[in-house]
Amino acid sequence: MEILVFGAGRTGVKIAKEADMFGMNIIYFVDNNANNASNQKFFDIEVVKPNDYRLEKLKSLPVFIAIAGNQNSAVSVKSQLEDLGFINIAANLDERKKYYPDAIVNSKRNPKISHAFASMEITTSIGCPVGCKFCPQKLFVNKYKSIDKNAPLKFPLNDYRKCLDAIPTTVEICFSGFSEPFLNKNCAEMIKYAFDRGHPVSLNSTLVGLTDKCFNYMQDVMFRRVRLHLPDTNDYCNIKVTDDYLKLLDKFLSTIQSEKFIYVSHDNDTPAAVKNTINNSPYPYVYPYKLEKEIHDRAGNLDNDLAPCTPFLKGAIYCGKGARMPNYNILLPNGMVLLCCMDFDMKHVLGNLLTMGYEELFECDEMEKLNQAFDDDKMELICRTCAWACNI
Repeated sequence: MEILVFGAGRTGVKIAKEADMFGMNIIYFVDNNANNASNQKFFDIEVVKPNDYRLEKLKSLPVFIAIAGNQNSAVSVKSQLEDLGFINIAANLDERKKYYPDAIVNSKRNPKISHAFASMEITTSIGCPVGCKFCPQKLFVNKYKSIDKNAPLKFPLNDYRKCLDAIPTTVEICFSGFSEPFLNKNCAEMIKYAFDRGHPVSLNSTLVGLTDKCFNYMQDVMFRRVRLHLPDTNDYCNIKVTDDYLKLLDKFLSTIQSEKFIYVSHDNDTPAAVKNTINNSPYPYVYPYKLEKEIHDRAGNLDNDLAPCTPFLKGAIYCGKGARMPNYNILLPNGMVLLCCMDFDMKHVLGNLLTMGYEELFECDEMEKLNQAFDDDKMELICRTCAWACNI
């Protein structure tokens, strides 16, 4: 089936992966911000404005809306497209499903789409004393140590470089993983190495462990995205608000360059002193995420009552982030690569970048089992209790 996708950003990638999984053929990406020049492309597919003359004979095709924001944003775009004469518009997953075949899955996928926006999250250290209530640290640390008692607890710099050299530069390197990145004293140097290699680089941090020396390495780094987890008055995120913390936060916001800053807090219950520091920075408090929306049981791995249990999803499923090409992976200090950021119990180990290439991760026996488990709910798969999972 031929379709159009409205939105040529990160959300467009997710929906393009989803559509590609079902064998959909994307004719054009449609975007209000499309360049007036006719050669703008996304996955080698042209990006056009909604009123482009080339769409006049295609207005009966399904249009999948792929924009970030709340449902009101999608409704607004849907109204715009209806005014232009488009008649089959899908503004959400339920509406998109009407166009998907009952029997999937397309085995002849477009590799430029299925592999797009891959990322590797770097776990720089094992064990995180920050102790956020929504993070199953104990489970992960015990499992890591049980697999190899001699495995490093801090990512050795030379091993990190060897692993990174095996990863294509199109893969985003995200400093996040299963612990606060700056707990490894070499974190800033690791960030610079990834940036200098040409990778898109992003950072999720509480700033715990960040030192003045780190800024020397990061002063020329342009992050794709920085997501700061902020202190909250309910102590969900265990960060103490001291004068030293506020000075460090101010220096970080005044020094670091990023295309996008995201602040994560619980129900916007951030101490006033923290808000004031942010609002006086180059990145004011204009886009706060409510951590409340993001608290979930980490695919059944959280052992407290902070979040309700995600129900077991039966039948054929796929990941809402990576479709059936799960390339949002986690790299550990021993070189081991895990399926994703929910795999605190290390159930799905894809391989080890100290001994194999990046592409081999997606050709391994474990990946073959995963592809079968997406269809067979009798097989072990953490995705079935994950908040990102979707039924087909």
